[in-house]
Amino acid sequence: MTQEADSVIGAIDGELDAIRAEGLYRALRCVSSPQETVFTLDGARVVNFSGNNTLGLANNSAVRAAVKDAVERWGAGSGASRLISGNMTPHERFEEEAAAFVGSEGALFFPSGYQANIGVIPVLANEETVIVSDELNHASLIDGMRLSRAETRIYAHNDVGALEETLRAIPLSRRVLVVTESLFSMEGDRAPLGAIAALKKIRPFLFYVDEAHALGATGPSGRGLAAAAGCGGAVDVLLGTLGKAFGVSGAFVAACRPIIDLLKNRCRSFIYTTAPMPAVAAAASAALRLVAEGDGLRRALREKVDRFRELVGPAPGEDHIVPIACPGAEKVMAVCGALLERGIYCLGIRPPTVPAGRCQLRFSITAAHGADDLEKAAAALGDVLH
Repeated sequence: MTQEADSVIGAIDGELDAIRAEGLYRALRCVSSPQETVFTLDGARVVNFSGNNTLGLANNSAVRAAVKDAVERWGAGSGASRLISGNMTPHERFEEEAAAFVGSEGALFFPSGYQANIGVIPVLANEETVIVSDELNHASLIDGMRLSRAETRIYAHNDVGALEETLRAIPLSRRVLVVTESLFSMEGDRAPLGAIAALKKIRPFLFYVDEAHALGATGPSGRGLAAAAGCGGAVDVLLGTLGKAFGVSGAFVAACRPIIDLLKNRCRSFIYTTAPMPAVAAAASAALRLVAEGDGLRRALREKVDRFRELVGPAPGEDHIVPIACPGAEKVMAVCGALLERGIYCLGIRPPTVPAGRCQLRFSITAAHGADDLEKAAAALGDVLH
């Protein structure tokens, strides 16, 4: 190793030491069984409350069968990016189904929600645009805004009055993009989508809604919180993630045809990446059909969520993301470890995922959790917090 490389490695070691000293060091854990409510984590059987498999579809037999069939019919890899030769029948089929599901003119399939957000936002916004963003938006949205180089104005979390004031101060000559999650991934609370959409009467703006944690789990036929609020027609761009309620992987953006066509021509995270495996698209289609017909699963989810919230007491929000405040990175990880010793896996959430001072345990309830799982988790949480 050269002297210059030794110097760089030394600096990296110092940075890692600083991360450890702040209680923010992260390491991978290994799951050696299928994604179920009870799985094998680092060799131990535990009840999982840290996943996003909201409807329990990650190991669903119909989804697995779709993957097997697609591999036999279409092979393993896509072979290229979508615009070269990697655009295959399963990709286009899923996009048609996704667009119909959310009631949009078109949809575009991405390998992940992160790739979608960091690619789409810079196409819709540039140096002449003003992005108005909820202060607690997800990191992928924040990174997309940064890459756009647009002027960004932040409004207080879910404060429609502050958003209105911000919009009124922006000249009508400038394009505005309002960006929010619908169900906030860490806080577990809902954005006031109907009230935000109504602000279009004040001045025009493009409305970008990330429905990652709501789509599939909430709304009519699982179509998310914009549909539940009756303002889906006011949403110009909807981001749907497939790694949550759908139980698979990937994401899609739904919008009018001109926006979809522009993304195909300008979205760098779409253009310059190998297309997802055709089996991934086939799995997404199978999962989407289960979600659309999944009212029974959503009722089960609602029952489990209500029961868990009853057991643990007041917590923000009303949905399947149940945050339990636990100030301090060291404390939240100690509590996480104590829960793990009791067979409950609920990972502590620390900066930079949440702002400093907002550390928490984030319980993610699924339709597949049993009554015993919920009671065990609540009892363990009571033991370690008191």
